[in-house]
Amino acid sequence: MTGYALTHLRHVALAVPDFDKQLDFYTHQWGLSVAATDGDVTYLAAEGSPEQYVVRIRRSIDKRLDPVVFGAADPAAVDAIAEKLGRGGARLIGEPDRLHTPGAGYGFRFFDNEGRTIEISTEVEVRSHRKIEEGESIPVKLSHVVVNSADPESTVAFYENYFGFRTSDILMHPRMGDMMWFLRTNDRHHSMAVARGPHPALHHASFELRGIHEYMRGTGRMLRTGVEKIWGPGRHKAGDNTFSYFLDPNGNTMEYTTALEVVDEDSWHPHLYDFTQPEVADQWGTANALDEFVAAKSFNDPDKGPSHRRCEFRPAYQKGSQCDSPPSVSVDRPAPPSSPMTMYTCSRTEQGCWIWSGAGSRRRSMPGTVSWPMRRRYRPIRSFSRLRFVRRRSGTSSPSKNTSRACARPCRTAVVYPNPGTSHRISTSPTLTP
Repeated sequence: MTGYALTHLRHVALAVPDFDKQLDFYTHQWGLSVAATDGDVTYLAAEGSPEQYVVRIRRSIDKRLDPVVFGAADPAAVDAIAEKLGRGGARLIGEPDRLHTPGAGYGFRFFDNEGRTIEISTEVEVRSHRKIEEGESIPVKLSHVVVNSADPESTVAFYENYFGFRTSDILMHPRMGDMMWFLRTNDRHHSMAVARGPHPALHHASFELRGIHEYMRGTGRMLRTGVEKIWGPGRHKAGDNTFSYFLDPNGNTMEYTTALEVVDEDSWHPHLYDFTQPEVADQWGTANALDEFVAAKSFNDPDKGPSHRRCEFRPAYQKGSQCDSPPSVSVDRPAPPSSPMTMYTCSRTEQGCWIWSGAGSRRRSMPGTVSWPMRRRYRPIRSFSRLRFVRRRSGTSSPSKNTSRACARPCRTAVVYPNPGTSHRISTSPTLTP
């Protein structure tokens, strides 16, 4: 019995302003290949990985960390995780359902304690892949992801409590206390790590190469092509893996690694390492010093998180949209008061549609409930903004006012939009009568 709710790390998704440079970096320098493209979204695969893709990049005005995706054993495990998150008050983006990404599968998304989007999935089709040959200095797979956290103790507790992550090792500083937690969800030393930082953001994503020889060749290739190196090459004490950190064109830190430690579950005990000791940061002593420059680069830009997400109105759910969530979603997140946008959602009845809209400069709250078809959960609405009822024309199926195309569609295909300055949830109660 491992006690792990998750099986492994599938992929990491990034939203980037300079999409073309990012795509060129990953395909011509980093060693990934294009698996699929859908408009402004590109899926990138590692040749040695059975995963459909290990990185997804999306063209966006804002730079941010998009979903981090983990695998689960089967649909029952996915449902159990969603149920546990719901009972614990976590913010679900959608109920478990069929996925519309390469490889399909079954899963759902939610926000963690600091607003990161996380996806849990299973039954994703296996990609045709191959063995990486000796001397090939390209990634075999995605090794792990590390996130910065302004409240790392709470973040670690969140992943331990909901998913059974276990702490493999901790890095500490004599004056600043505990600084980084290495978390595992299988026998690999870590699939995720949480670093203390000034704000939530991506710290780095790490890609595993075939061996030491291939790792050094890949590191050399990056240096020869002029990619900015932050730290390395060297070998960490925690995890016993090699490291070479580089900056991608949008300022995200990427790592080449190999030989990550495999732990014995029966005998492993977490270590507390003082990373001011040179042999802890780099056993080999070959890397440049771990100084303020290295730390500042890894802090990354603040991730704007769900409070800044925007959802365009679309006739139906589209993969890769900025909202990037399934049709029936549950949202509980504030949007920035400075946004002067107006967003709509509606609930159909036989008589017409309930329209719930709001603009950044015009806010009023009305307590109540609203109907919305969801699969299992019943969530109370905290507040509305400008709730109003639009009656249908007699003998027609259309609202009397062309305020929202969603009212002409079944509610199950409508999309929920964040309303500036308010917190809201969707309820599955019967229809709201006028």
